[in-house]
Amino acid sequence: MSRVVRFNASNGVTGGAIVQGNAGAITQPRRINLLARLSGGEDDGGGGLLDRIWNAGSALVGFIGRILGGIGFSLTRLWGWLVDRIEQLKSFNWNASDTQLGSLIEAQNVQIASLWGGVVGQGLGWLAGIGVGYGVAFLCPVVGGSLLAKSVSGRVAEEAVSEILPNMTNALTQTVGALANNTLISGYMQIRRLIKSADSSLLTSVFGEETARWIQDEWGSGNGPDLSFNSQVDEAIESIDNTVVQAFVENLLDEAWDSFLEAGFIIAHELDDAFQQSRAANNAIEGPERTIELTPDINAPTEILTFEAVPQTQLQTQIQTTINTHRQVWNRDVGQIVGTSYEEHTRARPQLRKLSVEFKAVQAPPWRNADGTQAKTATYSIPDVRLGLSWQDIITACPPYSWGKFCARATLDNQRQMAVYGATAEEARQQLLRMHTLSDSTILRLTVSEEEFVAERLRKRSTPMFPVYATLMARYQSLDAQGRTTLDNRTFDEQTLRIPLWFEPRGFTPL
Repeated sequence: MSRVVRFNASNGVTGGAIVQGNAGAITQPRRINLLARLSGGEDDGGGGLLDRIWNAGSALVGFIGRILGGIGFSLTRLWGWLVDRIEQLKSFNWNASDTQLGSLIEAQNVQIASLWGGVVGQGLGWLAGIGVGYGVAFLCPVVGGSLLAKSVSGRVAEEAVSEILPNMTNALTQTVGALANNTLISGYMQIRRLIKSADSSLLTSVFGEETARWIQDEWGSGNGPDLSFNSQVDEAIESIDNTVVQAFVENLLDEAWDSFLEAGFIIAHELDDAFQQSRAANNAIEGPERTIELTPDINAPTEILTFEAVPQTQLQTQIQTTINTHRQVWNRDVGQIVGTSYEEHTRARPQLRKLSVEFKAVQAPPWRNADGTQAKTATYSIPDVRLGLSWQDIITACPPYSWGKFCARATLDNQRQMAVYGATAEEARQQLLRMHTLSDSTILRLTVSEEEFVAERLRKRSTPMFPVYATLMARYQSLDAQGRTTLDNRTFDEQTLRIPLWFEPRGFTPL
């Protein structure tokens, strides 16, 4: 379209005929509305200075996005890039001097600068045209205004994208290839200098005397023969004495290589077509892939869920499910959902040290009352007992006391509990506090309760109780993975030690 307009304008054509060419009038020229594409709405032609700045910024973002989108993955493009690299490798002269290689790098840099100069110049020219067109259309008498200015600049921008995008893609591709070539050539030059600087005796021992002399004296001097793959193959073919065989071999190699490359392009093109058809079929069924950010709660703008590259039909279902789930749980905690409290679902960590203290109604064996009946027994557990307990520490914390119907119960910070029964509320509370001094845990809550109704045979009548035994259960990290395995997949070896408290044993080792 731009060429038709420029041609007609230069020949004095005005009005509607300016968009008419040899093929007839351009009834529906291409149109672009970058802002509408980004915002999802229609352009109403209004807005002040800020709206114009936003429109320009949105157009720039859309333009950059189209450039990057145009450089998509293609097997055909990849195969062409590989062919170019192979051809460069075949024609590379491994015996070229550093000056010649430096000239090659400089030539590639000049070529890249020329390409980017053309792209930048083209972009500046189109940008200037868009600015002039916008200003002229905005100030045009009678029909001018914001709506016309945006329409004109939009059409020019569409044409600019179609003109600049192929050149931009080519410039990027050529730049990547040139950078790779320059890096490899520079690396080759450094390696060659390193080899040439090696000691003569070392080179002779590795390559032989004649080759070592050639490496140090002639390699890369610029006066030697061309050592590219192409030149070596040509010399091999020309060394054939029989002209018939020589012609046969030469054409065989040329046609075989050309046919192989052509077959590669056909295969890559067919695979690209297959991928495109597959994507088109998927888009027809599930819609194009989209990436969105979802904020389920407007009151929590920092809580953002990202759906990246999800087909549109699946995306709709996932968004609905996410919103419905959020509506269900936003004002509830986990305990309300499962029907129980948080505390009831909290599990204590594996217990590594526990001391069980046994009390009896008699002070010494046999553990029977005067009438011969079994003496009453009460056993209490102290979780997470500290290290280094002596026999005196245990007996001090667990003195004789009066057992009864009052229960003192403490909740600890390690998600465990302690309970002690006493004849009175104060007796039960004090005994629990004394026994808790053996633990590393902290009491979070302590309550004392009284049994109000108990069957006659189960009633706890006040009874003097004496400490008789303490049993320590200790677990240590297993070295052979043969012990007890906990829920968090750790394995421990367990050791149990029973300590008499009704007399002081000799040679007691602190626990």
